[in-house]
Amino acid sequence: MPYLNIASNLTLHYLEENPDHSETIILLHGLGVNVDSWAFQIPVLAAAKFRVIAVDLRGFGASTFPGGQIRIKDMAADIHHLLQTLKIEKVHLVGISMGGVVAQQFALEYPSFLEKLVLVNTFASLKPDNFSQFIYFYFRLLMVHTLGIKAQANAVAQRIFPEP
Repeated sequence: MPYLNIASNLTLHYLEENPDHSETIILLHGLGVNVDSWAFQIPVLAAAKFRVIAVDLRGFGASTFPGGQIRIKDMAADIHHLLQTLKIEKVHLVGISMGGVVAQQFALEYPSFLEKLVLVNTFASLKPDNFSQFIYFYFRLLMVHTLGIKAQANAVAQRIFPEP
């Protein structure tokens, strides 16, 4: 399991398959999960001869939380730092949910690194349209800070998929 030290208080964890292949896919997970959420896609993409890198974004999975506010712009900069360190010039960037937001920010900040951008079940802005949505987002934030990311992810999954 490779790690990349970005700063004295920030280490990114990532998984990598086929490091010798040139065509690279970067996979960015959603809120409340980590690189394990790509467990079914990684072997298929690797078998298709892609270099596959799945990243635990800062504060998630085995990556460290540097403290303070986590900003999408900082997460996009982390991915840029990873690509520079690994000497990768072009990528197919895939982001799901929150990872899609990070991918969009990356596309805005570092367009020359993109071969393709794939956005899955994501959004461009997380602004509640009404009071009910505000309460829901606040509840999710409260859950993350009190019960943890896994509990928040389970609550979201139950809301999205209420039936077995």
